[in-house]
Amino acid sequence: MVCQGNETDLVIGIPAIMLPQDAGKSLIDNIMNKSRVSVQLYSPRRPVVDVAEVFLWLMAVVTILCASYWSAWSAREAAIQQDKLLKVNSWCT
Repeated sequence: MVCQGNETDLVIGIPAIMLPQDAGKSLIDNIMNKSRVSVQLYSPRRPVVDVAEVFLWLMAVVTILCASYWSAWSAREAAIQQDKLLKVNSWCT
């Protein structure tokens, strides 16, 4: 397809379906036999909140909480170690 300078945007839709293998074979056989074939599209209702979204949100929150706790724990250990070094140095001088 070649685009011309004065050509407007085209809206191209390519429908795609997923069928079980036996249904696909039956569909191809009917098309080859020049039988009339009709397909009904079905789109189930989507829930307002998906379970996967909730799970991903919980994973993100737990990850941030663990990282914060780990950071605070590491800073506390570093402060304790620094305090020990300062106490040892104050005894020596």
